[in-house]
Amino acid sequence: MDQSLYQRLKIIMSHYESGRRDVAEQMCHEVLITLKDQPQVLSILGVICGQSGRFDEAVEFTGRAANALSTEAAAWNNYAMALRSAGKPAESLAAIERAISFNPNYIPAWVNKCSVHTDLRQLDQAAVAVNRALQLNPNDADAHITRAMLLLLQGDLINGFAGWEHRWNARGFHETNRTFTTPRWDGSPIAGRTIFVYAEKGFGDSIHFVRYVPLLVEQGAKVILEVPAELTDLMQTLPGAVHVISRGMTTPPFDTHVPMMSLPYCFRTTLQTIPNNVPYLFADAKLVSQWKARIAHLVTVSSQRTLQANRENNQKQMNLGLVWSGNPMQVRNRLRSLRPSLLQPLFDLPNINWFSLQKSQDTVSTAEARELPMINLASELSDFSQTAAALKSLDGLVTIDTSVAHLAGALGVRSWVFLDYGADYRYLLNRSDCPWYPTMHLFRETELGNRSNTIQQIAASILKISQH
Repeated sequence: MDQSLYQRLKIIMSHYESGRRDVAEQMCHEVLITLKDQPQVLSILGVICGQSGRFDEAVEFTGRAANALSTEAAAWNNYAMALRSAGKPAESLAAIERAISFNPNYIPAWVNKCSVHTDLRQLDQAAVAVNRALQLNPNDADAHITRAMLLLLQGDLINGFAGWEHRWNARGFHETNRTFTTPRWDGSPIAGRTIFVYAEKGFGDSIHFVRYVPLLVEQGAKVILEVPAELTDLMQTLPGAVHVISRGMTTPPFDTHVPMMSLPYCFRTTLQTIPNNVPYLFADAKLVSQWKARIAHLVTVSSQRTLQANRENNQKQMNLGLVWSGNPMQVRNRLRSLRPSLLQPLFDLPNINWFSLQKSQDTVSTAEARELPMINLASELSDFSQTAAALKSLDGLVTIDTSVAHLAGALGVRSWVFLDYGADYRYLLNRSDCPWYPTMHLFRETELGNRSNTIQQIAASILKISQH
């Protein structure tokens, strides 16, 4: 590598590591104008694309880099990660095997091998892979948190949440690891003390884990709760005296602190002790009243003939919400999301009025959704308080695993949740109920890629309920 290229790579990496990904990406493209197959630049560009949610581009660039660096384990591992995010677990596993064949001691490949085997529900192979990573380095944080996800999936909450505490030294978590002069809470007696609880990453996780905050209040703690601004109004409805602030606001003094996703570990949660009394979040009564009137009006004045087509005389109508895709930046979004065209069996049901709560989606999904007979509420859902009120004004929700599913569960709203083949740990294995959310009904993809059967099962369940 000549000195000029070496210096440009250093500058690109400096921008990338400082969070200036757009500048790093532009510089990568400039290098590739003259050196179109420069493997290090292709690899960096592929990683940036993946972190920006552009998974097809990530596959292209990391694949070109892997083929150029034909025997470099890291390049094949990056390619494997891009393939996984693009919803291609079998191809991802093949790329990981190549990485390991070139360097059997390359720990990131063993860690990713565990994740992909878990996606494919090959749990014995997943355990072998992550245990191999920990044999190579017993202190590898990425291996510990990957093993933690595997344990949680299998219902071992004690050891799983303990392993999750390694996340602060893992990739992608450094920016959320906050340091304070006060000690981090470890589950010790808290009565009479002020504790600062703060959200970490996604909206769904915040809604899920905030259930522990009322337990702190019950133990006599004064709680300061920090959440993203989009959740502030919703979190004001938590039971007990909780001081809610938005992220970025000045924090009042406190005696101890805890990141929200550490609370299950601090409370030593097991399957039998999950705090699952719902609702633990509430919709504003005035907003609910407004939304009920709004929905009744929309049903009455709708000019969509197809909305009326499946109505049967003298039958009660049900109003159901619908969400089919999650955050496109989420690494497994392609696997968990549904194409709107697959949902036709739901629209064939009689006496159901469908309301879209879908906020963001790709161009193809947008086009498909326009062809379906439903009323779109998304533009009116300005924050989670509005979404909560809309949900409480409906008779239920059909959704994938996304933040709206967690919101429905926290509100005690009946929901039918589609789970892809390698669904999240909190839904465990082979269950139709969710121990975290009693009003949630789970419908699992039982064969990788075969989603039609699962949609038919959801439709059959709704039909049975609508007839009683």
